[in-house]
This record gives sequence, C-alpha cells and structure tokens, in this order.
Amino acid sequence: MVQIVFLGTAGGRFATFLQTRRTGGILVKGDVQMHIDPGPGALRAAWHFGEDPTNTRVIFVSHSHTEHYSDAEVMIEAMTDGGWNPRGTLLAARSVIEGIDGMGPSISRYHRGMVDSESVVEPGLTYQVDGMEMVATPTDHTDPSGVGLKLRTDSGVISFVSDTALSEEVINAHSEARLLILNVTIVKDIGAAKHLTPENAAEFISAIKPELAVITHMGKHIIQDGPDELAKMLASRTGVPVVAADDGMDLEFDDAIVVTR
Repeated sequence: MVQIVFLGTAGGRFATFLQTRRTGGILVKGDVQMHIDPGPGALRAAWHFGEDPTNTRVIFVSHSHTEHYSDAEVMIEAMTDGGWNPRGTLLAARSVIEGIDGMGPSISRYHRGMVDSESVVEPGLTYQVDGMEMVATPTDHTDPSGVGLKLRTDSGVISFVSDTALSEEVINAHSEARLLILNVTIVKDIGAAKHLTPENAAEFISAIKPELAVITHMGKHIIQDGPDELAKMLASRTGVPVVAADDGMDLEFDDAIVVTR
C-alpha cells in the first residue's frame, strides 16, 4: 500500500503569499517516505498533520519556483538530523540543483552535501530508491527543466503531473495512470503562465481515464470559486471520479483507492 498525504493544496504566487491554503507539498509513504515539492510551511504542515519529516528518505523537487522548493533545505536538515547523519536522496530538476536560464540553483551546496546522493532528474529516466521506482515525466512550463513524476507500484501507476501547460507529450507520459494527480492552478488560459485550467484538466482526465483523478496546487481564484464544485464539474464532463484535495487529506492506494478527508 502507498499512502499519500496532502500537506498543502494551494499553488501559484498569489495563493502562496496569501496562504489561502497551505503550500507544504505532498508526502508519499510506501517502501520509503518521499516528500514532493516541499514549499513554504512544509515542515510546519508535516508536524501539524502528524507526520514525521525525520522519516523522509527522498526529496523530489519538480522545478525552481518558490512554492515547490522553498522548504527543501529545512526538510533536508530534518531528514539528516541537522546534517549530523548524512542520508537520503535528493531528486530535482536541473534548475534546482545547477541553475538554468536565470532560475536557481535553489538548494545550497551546503545542504546538498548532507544527502547520500543527488540526481538531476530528466524526463524519461527511471530512478530506483529503496525499492521505489520513479519515472520522470516531461512538462511544458516556464521552467524549461521542470519535471513530473510517475510511481510504479505493485498496485499500479500513480502520476504526479506537476505544473505544466497541456500537450500531447505530457498526456501520453501519464497514459498508464490508475491515480492521476493534477495541478490545476488558473481559471483560464493566459498563455505565458503555462498552468492547467479546468478545461485543460477535463481534456487530460478524459484522455487518461484513470480510476481516480485528484486536483491540487490550486490558485487563488480556483479556491475562491470552490474546488469541490470544480471536481463535480470535471467528474460530470469526464465520467471519472474526481476529488479536490484538502489540506491534510489522506489517500490510500492499494487494490482500492480510499480517500479520507
């Protein structure tokens, strides 16, 4: 069984600095505990929801935007007992580790030195950590090195799409997903933002037909308009069950997918 805990469900700069909802990212607990995109308040959110960040062994950062990386260094310190017990793996986009096109690097060399291993994550490559198999997926975002993530488990594929515009390449990369987790951040397409909208999400879900779709990383206006109503609309449009994640929501992925709000 894989357990997924949503430590924050807000996304985009306005929902982030207003803290309309938390921005702590996603905790994945399977063969190993992994923290995806530990944004502002990730450490506090983990403790608030009863999760122990010292048990984390993988930190995954999808790209070099603030709400995805800002708590990565403090989570590395938690994972490594303040650096006194070097361990764990950092998997991150090239911008986060090396810097690219004026973005990053977003994690200091000092903190990167606390982990046992680090890898620049590239779309299409597979990474194995303590029995967990992870496949990096492409995105079309304002960070050109950004990546999404697929987890291959005994119960099927879990897809974390990350921030991206809609494209055939991105959709095809997640075609196997039994559980599809989408960042739906903006209400309508404004071109330069390169985020999914409700219309994009409907097209994405219809193409994949997962057993369950979850929307998260919601921007200020998505939250104001009502995420649960959006989930109902997407379910009606696509014929797929859709859940709008809440802060602290727990999801168990096994033979059945069980959501606890």
